[in-house]
Amino acid sequence: NRIRLQTKRSLESHTLTHTKPFKCDDCDKTFSRNRLLVRHKLIHTGERPFACGQCGKTFTMSKQLEHHMLRHREKTLSCKICGNTFFTKKDLKRHQLVHAVERPFKCLTCGKGFTKRKLLIEHERIHTGEKPYSCAVCGKSYTQSGGLSYHMRTHTGERPHSCSECGKRFITKSSLEKHKVIHTGQKPFTCETCGAAFGHKGNLVRHQVLHTGERPYKCKVCGKSYLQSTLLKAHMHRHGATKPFMCDLCGKTFMYNFLMRRHHLKWHTAEGEKQKERERKERTRTARRAGTSTKPFSCDICLNGFSSMLTLKNHQRIHTGQKQYSCSICGKTFAYKHTFDYHMRLHSGVKPYACKYCEKKFVLRQALEGHERTHTGEKPFKCSYCDKTFAVNTNLKRHERVHTGEKPFKCDVCGRGFGQANNVKAHMQVHTGVRPYYCKRCGKGFSDIRHYKNHSCNGVAVTHDQSNKSSDRTFRSRKGEMR
Repeated sequence: NRIRLQTKRSLESHTLTHTKPFKCDDCDKTFSRNRLLVRHKLIHTGERPFACGQCGKTFTMSKQLEHHMLRHREKTLSCKICGNTFFTKKDLKRHQLVHAVERPFKCLTCGKGFTKRKLLIEHERIHTGEKPYSCAVCGKSYTQSGGLSYHMRTHTGERPHSCSECGKRFITKSSLEKHKVIHTGQKPFTCETCGAAFGHKGNLVRHQVLHTGERPYKCKVCGKSYLQSTLLKAHMHRHGATKPFMCDLCGKTFMYNFLMRRHHLKWHTAEGEKQKERERKERTRTARRAGTSTKPFSCDICLNGFSSMLTLKNHQRIHTGQKQYSCSICGKTFAYKHTFDYHMRLHSGVKPYACKYCEKKFVLRQALEGHERTHTGEKPFKCSYCDKTFAVNTNLKRHERVHTGEKPFKCDVCGRGFGQANNVKAHMQVHTGVRPYYCKRCGKGFSDIRHYKNHSCNGVAVTHDQSNKSSDRTFRSRKGEMR
């Protein structure tokens, strides 16, 4: 069909819709108007020149800002059917289609109906697998533009949704709403079996498995099953599984997706670079105050000082990732020979250091020395703040943090500090969702064994069986041997 146009200028303008002469240098996409190309380029540059004066949110187009400003007004337009209120007539009309019986746009594959052709096109991508929206940074693709917009925030570090109670920021509004439950204390999801209440539906589903006995996550190699997917992922390492989440920029792999995102924000974003520069300057100031005359060899990356060039070169392997010592049995690699030698003893079972009092053997010499002091009663390490003494130097350092308040072990996710490394590991289970300790009486799960032991059911303290206590002692004794 031919389109008739009244003027020559209208014809020339229309012809551009077929030729699209304006081409993007970054992605080769073409446009019929130069202004469309200019607006499109903002996607690649990340520039958002239009900012809201009330909340600070930025936009690529002025129309988006105008529409956003309506959000700061009262909702004056009301739906006559359900009573929901809206900012604009356009939002109200779009909502009213939900109540419309007629859904003229039908999916030929599954028969589902839609009120808009656009919604049908987006739905059909589920069947075709088409993902037309691709990330220019890492190449990941999405079925909807909204999915790509949220994904881009993982590269830019943008977290536009802020909690009014604690200031914590989130990428999506749904994540913020989920977080707010912590402050409100609301627990709308109740277990029908035992009455336990939860703030999130996912926690309820995970809890209900305790009543059914179901272990839905099964290892395909050995058949062992687990309550949580995170426990199955950790188990798969025994079968040589690789870490599934890989950073597209540097190739580093991670066990969990949130660890990869955290790594990306720290090492591959402008904000991460600023943070590292601030830390580097702080270490420089600290080194200058302390004086570096006794440690003249300084690391260019972290500015730590060393007494010899050899110790500096050994240290730099931490930054370069160089691991020249490889285990022929399991393939694990190591940067230092002494850690490699220690690892090989785990395979061979060799414990070369024997106690002269009870003939108990140890893998490490330091573990032997600490053990022998249990026989002699010697406690050479004295606290500089009080009169308490210790047999092992690490126990002294851990104790002195009680006086100083120092918390050197930081959670990389939320920044919370801890006095002991083990407390960080236990705390990380809050972020991963792993709750390895379960009460046999009420089914409640805990990420920390101390919370599990202090737990009570309906005001009655839970009695823990002897097997749990013995396993705890075994764990601690093994840990002592490793030191």
